[in-house]
Amino acid sequence: MYSIDKLDLNKQKAIQHSSQVCNVAVSVGYQNPLSDVDYRVKEISQSFFNQWRFTIEAYLNLFNLFQELNACSDVRDKITTLSQYDIFSIEHEKEFRDYSYLLIINIKTHIDLLACLVDISLNQVVREESQLPDYINIAHPKYKLPPELISEFKRLKDKATFPWLSQIKEIRDKIIHRGYQLKPSICFQKSSALMMQVYQGTDFYTNELIIDIGEIFNSFLVDMPLIDDAIAKILLNKITILNKKISCETSYSFDGLVSMYSYNEIEAQ
Repeated sequence: MYSIDKLDLNKQKAIQHSSQVCNVAVSVGYQNPLSDVDYRVKEISQSFFNQWRFTIEAYLNLFNLFQELNACSDVRDKITTLSQYDIFSIEHEKEFRDYSYLLIINIKTHIDLLACLVDISLNQVVREESQLPDYINIAHPKYKLPPELISEFKRLKDKATFPWLSQIKEIRDKIIHRGYQLKPSICFQKSSALMMQVYQGTDFYTNELIIDIGEIFNSFLVDMPLIDDAIAKILLNKITILNKKISCETSYSFDGLVSMYSYNEIEAQ
C-alpha cells in the first residue's frame, strides 16, 4: 500500500480539501442567498466533502491495519502451523473487509455527488432525491448538459482512461445488487500490497476478482482534482449568471471528530 506520508495526508494536524466544482455551485447559490437552491447546494457540497473524508478515513484504517499485519512474523509455529501473521489476518479479516467496503462505496458516492453539484449549478432546480443524477446517467437529456460536459462525463466511463473508476463501479454494483462479498487475499506471507478478493459463494468461491486497494486509492487522489478542475472550467463558462467568475470559495477540513466547512465571499475586483 502507498504510505500515508507519500500521500501527504499527515503533513498537517487537520486534513484539508477543496473543490473547484463546489466553488462554482456555491457561487450559484450565493446569487440568491437563503433560497432553496442555495440551501440545497450547501447540503450537497457538505455531503460531497463528507464522502471524501470517509474515503480518507477508511484508507487510513486499512493502512494502519496492514502495517500492523506486516509487523507480525510470518514464520509458522511448528505445533499450530500458524504464524503470528496468519493469526492477525484471521482475527482482523472483518475489519479489512468492512473498511474496504466503505472505501469503495464512499468513492462511488463522492463522484455521484460531483454530478449532483453539476446539475444544480447548471439548472438551478432542487430535485427530489429519487431524481438526482449520478455520474453514469447525468448525460441523459433531462439534465440538459452542454456537449462539453457530456464529453467529460463520458470520459469518466472510459475504462482505458479511468480503469480504477470502472472497477469501483463494477465492484460496488456486484456487492450491492448481485450478492458478491469481500475478503482480504492474504497468502500467509508478508506483502507490499493489500489485495482484496471480490467473490460469489460461501464454501466454493466463483467469479473471483482481485483488486489492489492502494492502487485504487492512489488513483482516486491523483485523478479527482484533475477531473474536478476540468468540469469546473466548463461550468464556469456555461453559467451566465456567474459571468465567468466565482463569488465564493469553499474549503473543508477535519481533525478527529471536528469538521469545518468554510464559505468565503470573494471581493469584487
